[in-house]
Amino acid sequence: MKNVFINSIILFFSICIALLSTEFIVRFSVQPVNYLKPKLETDPVLGHKIVPDSGGHDSWGYRNFIVPDKVDILAIGDSQTYGVMAPANKSWPSTLAQLSKKSVYNLSLGGYGPIQYLHLLKTKSKNLNPEIVVVGVYLGNDFIDSYRQVYSNNYWVDFRLKKFKVEKNNNVITNDDKSIRQWLAYNSVIYRMITNSFIGDMIRLREAKSKKSNNNNLFINLGTPNIDIGFTPSLRLTGLNLDNENVQEGLRISLAALKEINMYTLKNKIRLLVVVIPTKEYVYAKKIKIKHPIYSKLIDNESKATELLVNFLNDNKINYIEPLNAMRKAAANKAIYPSGYDGHPNEDGYYIIAKEIKNYLTN
Repeated sequence: MKNVFINSIILFFSICIALLSTEFIVRFSVQPVNYLKPKLETDPVLGHKIVPDSGGHDSWGYRNFIVPDKVDILAIGDSQTYGVMAPANKSWPSTLAQLSKKSVYNLSLGGYGPIQYLHLLKTKSKNLNPEIVVVGVYLGNDFIDSYRQVYSNNYWVDFRLKKFKVEKNNNVITNDDKSIRQWLAYNSVIYRMITNSFIGDMIRLREAKSKKSNNNNLFINLGTPNIDIGFTPSLRLTGLNLDNENVQEGLRISLAALKEINMYTLKNKIRLLVVVIPTKEYVYAKKIKIKHPIYSKLIDNESKATELLVNFLNDNKINYIEPLNAMRKAAANKAIYPSGYDGHPNEDGYYIIAKEIKNYLTN
């Protein structure tokens, strides 16, 4: 019995040493920023930001190796531009750099909207001196995010209308999650490599299948290609329902912010391009044959919101692209989103966005 106990202890420590050694070796072969999850902190203007140098991020707290003295292209956006569900070097800003052979700085974070994009442009672009600014506007939640930020943060009081009430600011970052999964996400490159691989996709797929489809969510097989994928039309509708006055107000704020972004770039002789990023639900809308009232309402609202945004961009002579058709075409042949309910593209989806931007900028 004693020998069994001793052997178990030796085995345990041997495994620990092997894992630590592997982690150490892997960190020399990959950039931690590609995989490690950073920590967040509260910011008085932006609402939240990444702790500088956290999770391999740069000294400003963004998903880059370093903060350069100058870049060719500055990419600003939310999690769709940050590159959630893909390594940093597979986000669309990084892929754009690879395709265009130009330097690109990724100034993005999940939960941001056009109001934060404006602030980031004014405060950071002067340090980077970009020739081009590419703003990714995600239709899924940018409008409602802008509304929440303006009416919960007094920094943005000039964007408010009197008829809307000021809301309590609940955007306080506590980092209270002490789970093993969270600790590994912060500290283990190996763990993050696994969760970003096909193994992670399999786990997410299993978790998604364990949650039965209900009146709000859909989980279906798309047939061709043979992809199981989840949709969250109810969640997306909360940010796109134009019958909701808060969404309407968020749209107004977002357009006002984009107008100021345009004025700033014109004044500073910077080329501006807006990328209209669709929701996953909108990308697959023509392939979904199931009659689902919430899904249908979402598609109607996203269509209207897209039209309103595009009309505004045209009226203000702001250059823009819509990668929707390219994403729909690609989605007919391969998975451009990971399995499960997550609404962020995988690296193939981000590649399509980057390629559309590169093609526009070089034409």
